[in-house]
Amino acid sequence: MMTNHLAEHLLAQPFRVGQMRFGPGLGYGYNGAVVIDPDSAGLPVGTGTYFWDGAAGTWFWVDPEADLMYIGLIQSLSTPPPPLQRLTQIAMAGAII
Repeated sequence: MMTNHLAEHLLAQPFRVGQMRFGPGLGYGYNGAVVIDPDSAGLPVGTGTYFWDGAAGTWFWVDPEADLMYIGLIQSLSTPPPPLQRLTQIAMAGAII
């Protein structure tokens, strides 16, 4: 569930599905994004991190390298949505280091 199931050629160029972005460093497991290479993805999380952004301001990630699970819940249908996944991952990475 938490391993990439997309072919390498699909991840060569960035693309979006709803609010989720995929591409270099980011693959897709069953029902969620998977970080294959944090540096290529530009994310301050560990390899194997599994995450998703929900519709009305819900998001989560599980980082097995840092032994961390994060769940964020707000009510917001703003367009474009704020990058809460990225902002909280950066904040948590700063708190861990």
